[in-house]
Amino acid sequence: MGRVLARFEDKGLNVIAMKLIRVTPELAKRHYAEHFNMGWYPDLEAFVTSSPLVAAIVEGPEAIRVIREMVGATESLQAAPGTIRGDYVSFRQACKSFDGVVARRVNRWKVSRWGPMAG
Repeated sequence: MGRVLARFEDKGLNVIAMKLIRVTPELAKRHYAEHFNMGWYPDLEAFVTSSPLVAAIVEGPEAIRVIREMVGATESLQAAPGTIRGDYVSFRQACKSFDGVVARRVNRWKVSRWGPMAG
């Protein structure tokens, strides 16, 4: 995890809060409510609840665009070398990022679901 966070910091972004969390099925259902009726949701829930994860809030100039470019293509096997998914992920979407101003508003609400973050 440190190598991923270091990449964000090396790019001039600031990690202002983060927390190690084990996602419960209930939290997954609330967080991914818009995907609950999708056929692939059971696999998503099984994956996100299978091990602890690090949730982080990162800020900086054009942070959403910059992070999305750094993370790379959603499909990890299609992600370019030099991106986080391209360099570190070979089997699943193991790195998540937000995708715009509307999502930022929605995700502030989503972030609050994860509980207090240590900054």
